[in-house]
Amino acid sequence: MEAFSLVLIDLKDRLQQPGCPLCRARLSAETRCLKALLLENVNDLRTRIRLTQSLGACGRHAQQMLQMEIAGWDVPIGNTIIYEELARVVSLRLREVRSRANKRASRGYIRRLIARLVLRQRPDDRLEFPLTPDGACYICEMGQEWERYHAETLLQMLGEPEYQELYARSEGVCLPHLRLLLQISKPGPRLQYLLAQSEQRLEKLETDLREYGRKQSWQFRDEPLSEGERTATARAVAFFGGLQAATSVSINQKYAEEVSMGDPELYKGW
Repeated sequence: MEAFSLVLIDLKDRLQQPGCPLCRARLSAETRCLKALLLENVNDLRTRIRLTQSLGACGRHAQQMLQMEIAGWDVPIGNTIIYEELARVVSLRLREVRSRANKRASRGYIRRLIARLVLRQRPDDRLEFPLTPDGACYICEMGQEWERYHAETLLQMLGEPEYQELYARSEGVCLPHLRLLLQISKPGPRLQYLLAQSEQRLEKLETDLREYGRKQSWQFRDEPLSEGERTATARAVAFFGGLQAATSVSINQKYAEEVSMGDPELYKGW
């Protein structure tokens, strides 16, 4: 496990916290990446090229980046620099779109029909093409890389009794990350342990959901809810949707506040 020591330490800590440890790892990596971008790389040529290729960040990370900078400095100067460049790039591309549209309009219907049916020319002058990003969100890709490294480390950990006990006491991984673990795992004890744990957790979740639903009926309204039944729906959302879905229903209020994309106090002082 020496090769995984730093990530292992990180995962040991995350397994003792609420929610999926791999979701936590990814969200943390994405936040660090955004901080580095705003603090150090706004004017870095390679970073600017990468952002231009993807035409900025995805919606979630664009919102997070803006809120982080406003909370940290009150003035979103880094975002301003980034979007000034993006606005210039898209403006140039729109000129290309307008030029194509004019050419298409000036080309007669018969000529277009002959080009397609006789000359077999593909209609590759689609107007939307210049506005199509050449890459995925830079922050998402960094988060996915960190996420996979943590997943590989977690699989290594599940081969040792000490970490199996730690995993058993945790809330386990969500369904999206369970799929990832199954994709990268090989047949063996680690996989068997993971599958057995996942099956047990789902059986317990199913029971709690059924009991919660039953106790909402009028004839059973006086039966007290157990803690597992009370949190069953939120746990189901967390399992099927991951921590981002979980925080939206406040499965854990403290953690929801920690990763909130809408709380400016979260980024004060960094």
